[in-house]
Parts: sequence; C-alpha cells; structure tokens
Amino acid sequence: MLAVYIPVIIASVIGGAIGALFYIIAVVAWLGLILALISAAVRRLHDTGRSGWWYWIGLIPFIGGIWLLVLLVLDGDAGANQYGPNPAGGVSEPEALVAGTV
Repeated sequence: MLAVYIPVIIASVIGGAIGALFYIIAVVAWLGLILALISAAVRRLHDTGRSGWWYWIGLIPFIGGIWLLVLLVLDGDAGANQYGPNPAGGVSEPEALVAGTV
C-alpha cells in the first residue's frame, strides 16, 4: 500500500505537472495491487470449490463483505475439485493411499 500512498503524498506536496505524474504512478500502482488482490481472492474461492463469481457478493451492502470474508477463511476442499488439485497437498482419492499409487 505504500506504493500508492507515497506517490500521492509527494504529488500533494510538489503539485504542478510533476505532481500529476506522481498521481499517475499512484493510480498504476493501485491498479496493480487491486488486480493482485482480486486474483488471490478468486484463487482462494476456487480452493473452497466455489466459482470466482462469488467475489462479487462483497458488493451487497452491510452483509456482503462479511459473507465474502467468511468464504475466504473457510477450509479448502480436502482433495481435488473442479478447479484443480488442493494446493495444500491433500489427497483426492483415499483409495490411492491404500493402493500405494500416491
């Protein structure tokens, strides 16, 4: 977040054309951070077996942000789901352990 705040502070102090350049730097940094945060949230939702579209539930006033937070802190699926294998290394087929194929 310092990548956003520091250019804004510098832009406010300097002003003028150079200050506008620092505002542009802050906007680019903000866009990069917000894209990374959304990507991480969607990846986490996929770990729990939910679609990334669940991210938009956070737009519901009052309860949406709380609901999204709960979805993001839930434990992931034990094995693979439709979005891929468990990143924590869980086993998708318990029989595979018995058979020794894992």
